[in-house]
Amino acid sequence: MRPRDSLHRYRLRRHRALCVGAALILSIAAGCAQELRTQRLDANAPPQTLSEWGVLLRTGSELQRPADGLVYAINTPLFSDYAAKLRTLSLPTGGKATFDADDTFGFPAGTIVSKTFYLDSSGEPALFADNSLRTAATGRLLETRLLVRTDSEWVALPYVWRADGSDADLALTGDIIDLPDGNLYVVPTRNECSSCHAQGKDKRLRPIGLKARHLQRQDDDSALRRIAARGWLDVPAAEAVRGNAVWQSTRDWSTLDDTALAHAARSYLDANCGHCHHPEGAADTSRLFLDYAIEYSTRDMGRCKPPIAAGRGTGGRLYDYVPGQPGASIMVHRMASTDPGAMMPEIGRTRAHAEGVALISEWVRRQEGTCL
Repeated sequence: MRPRDSLHRYRLRRHRALCVGAALILSIAAGCAQELRTQRLDANAPPQTLSEWGVLLRTGSELQRPADGLVYAINTPLFSDYAAKLRTLSLPTGGKATFDADDTFGFPAGTIVSKTFYLDSSGEPALFADNSLRTAATGRLLETRLLVRTDSEWVALPYVWRADGSDADLALTGDIIDLPDGNLYVVPTRNECSSCHAQGKDKRLRPIGLKARHLQRQDDDSALRRIAARGWLDVPAAEAVRGNAVWQSTRDWSTLDDTALAHAARSYLDANCGHCHHPEGAADTSRLFLDYAIEYSTRDMGRCKPPIAAGRGTGGRLYDYVPGQPGASIMVHRMASTDPGAMMPEIGRTRAHAEGVALISEWVRRQEGTCL
């Protein structure tokens, strides 16, 4: 476990500029969201409490979302120190998103995306659970991150829940929370949100999980289907949407055939690494591309590819991954590391995701060939 002062230094090294606009008009839900009210939002002086947004409210022992909001899950979520997550989406009255087969949908001004992190009441690690309002209400609420769509851009706002779970307070500089098991939970600063969410050629903030492949499932719990059913999105009938693998944390990866294993591995790398490691991402200069929207060459995905600027993050290894040898692969080494100068992803976690490391290790182990 990193000492608290080391965590502060680690976070300071990761700061990036996040430019946000000034006063803009947004329609947001108030109270339990039976009505909408219009509020003028100063992006540099946003509401001090989460309850003012109306996207998630504590009422006694229950959590409530606005009547016009939707709780949704993505197929393979981003690992965040074994915290469970509750995701909500709210669009303004009459608002509608535009469909994109590969990228984030185009959402109208007034859209609010929330992601609440909490500890499961059982005390056991939450292995990528995207849970319901009821299960979240019984756990220890840690933080809620908002992405708010203005007329011109997305604004990121972190809120930290009070110890009694009554409300969450704006925490632009982040926070460090002591956990019962002795670990520390790090809430990112507002600026650090851009480390992952600044994407595209314009490097502007946008949601990561609200893409067709993260939401499409072949069952009744498909978030893509439910968003469309709300009238918020038209999915082209002729568009064949391929969904990423649905994470199953208890699965023995060795029992999967090669096709299913590769699909699970590509989906994991997409959700946890692909938002930076793609041609228009923050890690584009690495020339390691891990998003699942495109079928890259195996070399572009790291097979026998020497690192470009990994520094001591290589751990003395020569290639991003070596077929058949996860122990000789930089990718596996960095996933398993908790050293701020080596670990990947470089922000959003302080612990290694053992199950994710096992998946990628098995994927590398199954591959044949040598690096000459």
